[in-house]
Amino acid sequence: MELVNKKFLIDIFFLFSILFKGGIAYWISIPKVITQPYLLYGASCYMNSRSCDATRMLWCPNGTCLCTGNYQWNTTTQNCSCGLYQIWTGFQCQSYGSFGDPCNTIPCLPTLTCASVINQTYTTGQNICECNNVTYLDTISTSLTYGDCIARETFGATCLTNFDCQNWLGLSCTSTGGGKIESIKKLYFECYTLGLSCQCGSTSYWNGSICANSKFD
Repeated sequence: MELVNKKFLIDIFFLFSILFKGGIAYWISIPKVITQPYLLYGASCYMNSRSCDATRMLWCPNGTCLCTGNYQWNTTTQNCSCGLYQIWTGFQCQSYGSFGDPCNTIPCLPTLTCASVINQTYTTGQNICECNNVTYLDTISTSLTYGDCIARETFGATCLTNFDCQNWLGLSCTSTGGGKIESIKKLYFECYTLGLSCQCGSTSYWNGSICANSKFD
């Protein structure tokens, strides 16, 4: 009889140990479900719980409600979304293309235009972001706008190439000696040593708004 009781106690202990371990495993593996109103960005939360507002693309990876993926919190709309000049690719928020970036599937930044590559090699069929008709690429490394497309220069402004000037007004990058600069690889110091600036051609003059044809009596 005593042997039977011992076996019964052992079986009961074994059963409770299984239930206890299983219960712990279940408690760890199943996230806490919060029935209170869902939490917003930056609020404290149970890690891996469903307490953050998923409809706003929020989750709780480490005890704080954060945006999923590389979404950013938009304080105006109060939800997670791609940032300014970004687009959702289906996997992540991708920034708009900068100068020289491919633009077949991703838009270019507002100051750029998507253009076909001339004489393509391995990039055949690929378009890239370039400066639009009214801007040019700032290549001066000491400039605050270095690498950006900035507005083309008007009459009398310093220039490096013809692309820097407002050519629709008849302006071109000209030295004090009258020789026009055709190369796009002129160095920065040449602007000053040659006195390069946006000027009208030899047969026209600046009338205050455009290069007009010279009139001879």
